[in-house]
Amino acid sequence: MTVEFAERLRLGMAENMISQRQLAQKAGIDHSTVSKLLIGNRNANSEVAEGLMIALSIEIPHDRNEFLLLAAGHSKKFIKEVNSIPRRTKKGRVTLLRDSKGNVFGRMRI
Repeated sequence: MTVEFAERLRLGMAENMISQRQLAQKAGIDHSTVSKLLIGNRNANSEVAEGLMIALSIEIPHDRNEFLLLAAGHSKKFIKEVNSIPRRTKKGRVTLLRDSKGNVFGRMRI
């Protein structure tokens, strides 16, 4: 878990003016899970991260990808490096999202 994900959660809570309990309720998770995420004692799996994105109204694809990467424990520096690698396809420019081992786990159309 990175400190950056906890900061992103706090920012989302402030923007939406909701408490930890309200976030947990909206996300469909236990309050203790939110607490552990905020202090960095737990990583968010994809199901928890999806619930948090819905609860925090994160809808823009770029923001959703960044949120998922932070939830998986990646740093903002890593995300910036990954997003700076453009790929061309017939449909336009696409950035492939890769983990630290180089495995592709998503893509983002630019």
